[in-house]
Amino acid sequence: MTGSRGLAQELPYADGCFDRVLSSLMLHHLSSENKRAALREVLRPGGELHVADWGRPQNALMRPASLLIALLDGYSRENVEGLLPELFRQAGLAEARQAAHYNTLFGTLALYSARKPA
Repeated sequence: MTGSRGLAQELPYADGCFDRVLSSLMLHHLSSENKRAALREVLRPGGELHVADWGRPQNALMRPASLLIALLDGYSRENVEGLLPELFRQAGLAEARQAAHYNTLFGTLALYSARKPA
């Protein structure tokens, strides 16, 4: 499957073909609609989603950096407001949660996980 290319919301793979999907600093580049569409792609029933992306600022120091990221790319609002687990649920995923967070120079990096119901 190496060498295949496609849009996150229209991946060139069959539905339900992956046990695990990892996304790193990609979802914040997508519109709300495309985030939900991408989250419905390729994960098999019982499969796991793991995401590292911008999240809700965890303290006052992180707020300005996170807001700057959201203003620059225009699509990070859900991330900065901590709404990714809710978007996961809207896309039909279960057990959606933020597992950890890390403060960086550019804002709060959050780690999320979810599972597609069997």
